[in-house]
Amino acid sequence: MDYENFIELIGYKNADRVNIFNSISEKFESETLSFWKKNLQLIRKGIAFQGYTEKKYSFSRKFFRFILGKKFEIFINCNDKQKREEIFNEKINRSYFRFLSKIFTNKLVTQLVYKKELVKNLPRSFDHNKYFWEKQKHIFVDNDIKNNPYLFWYFTGKAPEDQNYWQPYLQKKNYQTIKNNLKNAKVFEKDLYTGLKELDDDCIDAFYFSDIFDWMNFEDMEKILREAIRVARPNAKIIFFVIMHDKSVPKNLEGNLKCDENINSKLLKMDRIGFYTKIYLVNVKK
Repeated sequence: MDYENFIELIGYKNADRVNIFNSISEKFESETLSFWKKNLQLIRKGIAFQGYTEKKYSFSRKFFRFILGKKFEIFINCNDKQKREEIFNEKINRSYFRFLSKIFTNKLVTQLVYKKELVKNLPRSFDHNKYFWEKQKHIFVDNDIKNNPYLFWYFTGKAPEDQNYWQPYLQKKNYQTIKNNLKNAKVFEKDLYTGLKELDDDCIDAFYFSDIFDWMNFEDMEKILREAIRVARPNAKIIFFVIMHDKSVPKNLEGNLKCDENINSKLLKMDRIGFYTKIYLVNVKK
């Protein structure tokens, strides 16, 4: 597809998405085509916005817009951190909501709200209420909204008007480069540990682990990282993000995985998603 059709198909512009899908359907493998034909409603709605997180945020968006009231437009367009904090304290960080949050962040409710796999490994001492308010302040105060493709969508359901502020992988200037490099991508349909076990020693330069460690226990996290160290080249880089419980670098692997807390703090301040509580960039030492 050309860039415009691609953007329309995934949901960033209004279009007859089913018609676009039908025009390229002969390019799909039979199993893929069968899946999408059974799920045409996802295509009609725009597949980029049909994930678990996107649907959850679509609900909370209405709540926050109501609470912000007349300050909503001011907040959305504000590039002054101090002003955003004033609005946050006036409209969100209030004793009434603090009280309600204790009810809605108890262990029983959080088990219902969050995916089971995300909370099953949390320690008994994990403070959901504290986590909730730290996250809200990070979202409302630390980031500009207007030119942030993640948070602008979070609060408005739309992408920023200026496409220069879209995610790099959605910008027109990068589209052809991505298409040209697709041939270099290899897809492995297996669990991560098995995939790493099958790789040779010293063959990988960088690992992007996203937030996978939030979804596993300490033992599995350490097992994955041990294999990553084995297949990593000296001084390879690993980056991973923390959503809720900060497991950090396992103590047994601190000799092989080195990180700079100052760099990690700077990365978190640069984070535009507002979804994470910690970012780790570590170097592999062998």
